[in-house]
Amino acid sequence: MKIKTIPTDTTEEPFATLYQSFLSKGLNVPAPLELVTASTPLFNVYQRLLGHYFNHRELSPLLMACIRYTVAHRSGFEACIVMNRDILALHGVTNLTPLEQETPLPNLPNLPNLPNLNEADVRMYHFAVDALFYPERITEVRIETMRNANVSDALMFDAAFHGALLLMMGPLIAAFGETVPVPK
Repeated sequence: MKIKTIPTDTTEEPFATLYQSFLSKGLNVPAPLELVTASTPLFNVYQRLLGHYFNHRELSPLLMACIRYTVAHRSGFEACIVMNRDILALHGVTNLTPLEQETPLPNLPNLPNLPNLNEADVRMYHFAVDALFYPERITEVRIETMRNANVSDALMFDAAFHGALLLMMGPLIAAFGETVPVPK
Protein backbone atom coordinates (compact mmCIF):
# COMPACT_ATOMS: atom_id res chain seq x y z
CA MET A 1 0.00 0.00 0.00
CA LYS A 2 1.12 3.54 -0.70
CA ILE A 3 -0.15 4.69 2.70
CA LYS A 4 0.48 3.17 6.12
CA THR A 5 -1.86 0.27 6.89
CA ILE A 6 -1.82 -2.60 9.35
CA PRO A 7 0.12 -5.45 7.69
CA THR A 8 -1.65 -8.75 7.15
CA ASP A 9 0.82 -10.61 9.37
CA THR A 10 0.01 -8.46 12.41
CA THR A 11 -0.80 -9.89 15.82
CA GLU A 12 -2.49 -6.63 16.85
CA GLU A 13 -6.18 -6.96 17.61
CA PRO A 14 -8.81 -6.59 16.29
CA PHE A 15 -6.99 -6.66 12.95
CA ALA A 16 -5.37 -10.08 13.40
CA THR A 17 -8.65 -11.88 14.08
CA LEU A 18 -10.37 -10.44 11.03
CA TYR A 19 -7.36 -11.10 8.81
CA GLN A 20 -7.26 -14.70 10.08
CA SER A 21 -10.88 -15.21 9.07
CA PHE A 22 -9.62 -15.04 5.46
CA LEU A 23 -6.15 -16.53 5.84
CA SER A 24 -7.46 -19.61 7.68
CA LYS A 25 -9.58 -20.43 4.59
CA GLY A 26 -6.58 -20.18 2.28
CA LEU A 27 -7.70 -16.79 0.96
CA ASN A 28 -5.67 -13.63 0.74
CA VAL A 29 -6.77 -10.72 2.88
CA PRO A 30 -8.90 -8.54 0.58
CA ALA A 31 -7.09 -5.38 -0.48
CA PRO A 32 -10.01 -3.16 0.64
CA LEU A 33 -9.84 -4.64 4.12
CA GLU A 34 -6.12 -4.00 4.44
CA LEU A 35 -6.52 -0.49 3.01
CA VAL A 36 -9.26 0.52 5.44
CA THR A 37 -6.90 -0.21 8.36
CA ALA A 38 -5.27 3.13 7.49
CA SER A 39 -8.12 4.64 9.54
CA THR A 40 -9.01 2.79 12.73
CA PRO A 41 -12.47 4.43 13.02
CA LEU A 42 -13.31 3.45 9.43
CA PHE A 43 -11.88 -0.03 10.02
CA ASN A 44 -14.30 -0.42 12.93
CA VAL A 45 -17.24 0.56 10.70
CA TYR A 46 -16.01 -1.72 7.89
CA GLN A 47 -15.58 -4.60 10.35
CA ARG A 48 -19.22 -4.24 11.43
CA LEU A 49 -20.30 -4.19 7.78
CA LEU A 50 -18.32 -7.35 7.07
CA GLY A 51 -19.81 -8.98 10.15
CA HIS A 52 -23.29 -8.12 8.90
CA TYR A 53 -22.62 -9.91 5.62
CA PHE A 54 -20.64 -12.83 7.11
CA ASN A 55 -23.63 -13.61 9.31
CA HIS A 56 -26.38 -12.72 6.86
CA ARG A 57 -29.28 -15.15 7.15
CA GLU A 58 -30.80 -14.48 3.73
CA LEU A 59 -27.91 -13.63 1.39
CA SER A 60 -25.89 -16.78 0.82
CA PRO A 61 -22.09 -16.63 0.62
CA LEU A 62 -22.35 -18.01 -2.93
CA LEU A 63 -24.80 -15.29 -4.00
CA MET A 64 -22.63 -12.56 -2.49
CA ALA A 65 -19.53 -13.96 -4.21
CA CYS A 66 -21.41 -13.96 -7.54
CA ILE A 67 -22.36 -10.31 -7.04
CA ARG A 68 -18.80 -9.35 -6.08
CA TYR A 69 -17.29 -11.35 -8.97
CA THR A 70 -19.47 -9.51 -11.48
CA VAL A 71 -18.85 -6.09 -9.90
CA ALA A 72 -15.09 -6.75 -9.82
CA HIS A 73 -15.07 -7.64 -13.51
CA ARG A 74 -17.20 -4.68 -14.48
CA SER A 75 -14.97 -2.28 -12.53
CA GLY A 76 -11.67 -3.93 -13.49
CA PHE A 77 -10.81 -4.54 -9.83
CA GLU A 78 -8.24 -7.28 -10.39
CA ALA A 79 -7.53 -8.27 -6.80
CA CYS A 80 -11.23 -8.84 -6.16
CA ILE A 81 -11.66 -10.79 -9.40
CA VAL A 82 -9.04 -13.21 -8.12
CA MET A 83 -10.37 -13.35 -4.56
CA ASN A 84 -13.97 -13.96 -5.62
CA ARG A 85 -12.93 -16.51 -8.24
CA ASP A 86 -11.18 -18.36 -5.39
CA ILE A 87 -14.28 -18.08 -3.19
CA LEU A 88 -16.46 -19.40 -6.00
CA ALA A 89 -14.01 -22.30 -6.38
CA LEU A 90 -14.50 -23.10 -2.68
CA HIS A 91 -18.19 -23.46 -3.57
CA GLY A 92 -17.34 -25.85 -6.39
CA VAL A 93 -17.61 -23.28 -9.17
CA THR A 94 -14.56 -23.74 -11.35
CA ASN A 95 -15.94 -23.47 -14.88
CA LEU A 96 -16.03 -19.68 -15.08
CA THR A 97 -15.18 -18.10 -18.38
CA PRO A 98 -13.52 -14.70 -18.20
CA LEU A 99 -15.77 -11.69 -18.36
CA GLU A 100 -14.60 -8.63 -20.20
CA GLN A 101 -15.41 -5.19 -18.87
CA GLU A 102 -17.46 -4.57 -22.00
CA THR A 103 -19.60 -7.67 -21.44
CA PRO A 104 -23.22 -6.59 -21.12
CA LEU A 105 -24.53 -7.17 -17.63
CA PRO A 106 -26.09 -8.97 -15.96
CA ASN A 107 -24.08 -11.91 -17.23
CA LEU A 108 -22.17 -14.24 -15.00
CA PRO A 109 -21.01 -17.30 -16.87
CA ASN A 110 -23.21 -20.30 -16.18
CA LEU A 111 -25.12 -18.42 -13.49
CA PRO A 112 -28.36 -20.37 -13.80
CA ASN A 113 -26.40 -23.62 -13.52
CA LEU A 114 -24.29 -22.74 -10.49
CA PRO A 115 -24.55 -25.39 -7.80
CA ASN A 116 -26.62 -24.42 -4.77
CA LEU A 117 -27.84 -21.18 -6.33
CA ASN A 118 -31.62 -21.33 -6.19
CA GLU A 119 -34.15 -19.39 -8.23
CA ALA A 120 -34.53 -16.72 -5.54
CA ASP A 121 -30.74 -16.19 -5.48
CA VAL A 122 -30.65 -15.87 -9.27
CA ARG A 123 -33.43 -13.25 -9.09
CA MET A 124 -31.60 -11.38 -6.32
CA TYR A 125 -28.32 -11.51 -8.26
CA HIS A 126 -29.94 -9.87 -11.29
CA PHE A 127 -31.68 -7.30 -9.09
CA ALA A 128 -28.47 -6.30 -7.26
CA VAL A 129 -26.39 -6.08 -10.43
CA ASP A 130 -29.09 -4.06 -12.17
CA ALA A 131 -29.30 -1.70 -9.18
CA LEU A 132 -25.57 -1.01 -9.45
CA PHE A 133 -25.10 -0.80 -13.21
CA TYR A 134 -28.57 -0.20 -14.65
CA PRO A 135 -30.50 1.72 -11.97
CA GLU A 136 -33.18 2.66 -14.49
CA ARG A 137 -34.21 -1.03 -14.45
CA ILE A 138 -35.21 -0.77 -10.78
CA THR A 139 -38.76 0.41 -11.30
CA GLU A 140 -41.69 0.46 -8.90
CA VAL A 141 -43.08 -2.55 -10.78
CA ARG A 142 -39.82 -4.48 -10.35
CA ILE A 143 -39.67 -3.67 -6.66
CA GLU A 144 -43.28 -4.74 -6.24
CA THR A 145 -42.50 -8.00 -8.09
CA MET A 146 -39.65 -8.65 -5.64
CA ARG A 147 -41.96 -7.88 -2.71
CA ASN A 148 -44.55 -10.29 -4.13
CA ALA A 149 -41.82 -12.93 -4.14
CA ASN A 150 -41.46 -12.32 -0.36
CA VAL A 151 -38.30 -10.24 -0.68
CA SER A 152 -38.16 -7.42 1.84
CA ASP A 153 -37.05 -3.92 0.98
CA ALA A 154 -34.19 -4.36 3.44
CA LEU A 155 -32.98 -7.50 1.66
CA MET A 156 -33.08 -5.78 -1.74
CA PHE A 157 -31.02 -2.93 -0.32
CA ASP A 158 -28.61 -5.28 1.49
CA ALA A 159 -27.81 -7.15 -1.74
CA ALA A 160 -27.24 -3.98 -3.76
CA PHE A 161 -25.25 -2.34 -0.97
CA HIS A 162 -22.99 -5.40 -0.77
CA GLY A 163 -21.93 -4.85 -4.37
CA ALA A 164 -21.74 -1.09 -3.90
CA LEU A 165 -19.12 -1.56 -1.17
CA LEU A 166 -16.84 -3.09 -3.78
CA LEU A 167 -17.54 -0.26 -6.23
CA MET A 168 -16.67 2.26 -3.53
CA MET A 169 -13.35 0.61 -2.68
CA GLY A 170 -12.14 0.16 -6.28
CA PRO A 171 -11.02 3.76 -6.85
CA LEU A 172 -9.48 3.91 -3.37
CA ILE A 173 -7.41 0.80 -4.07
CA ALA A 174 -6.36 2.33 -7.40
CA ALA A 175 -5.26 5.50 -5.60
CA PHE A 176 -3.67 4.08 -2.45
CA GLY A 177 -3.03 0.40 -3.13
CA GLU A 178 -0.63 -1.60 -5.20
CA THR A 179 -1.32 -3.16 -8.56
CA VAL A 180 -1.86 -6.89 -8.13
CA PRO A 181 -1.48 -8.94 -11.31
CA VAL A 182 -4.21 -11.46 -12.08
CA PRO A 183 -2.77 -14.99 -12.12
CA LYS A 184 -3.43 -16.82 -15.39
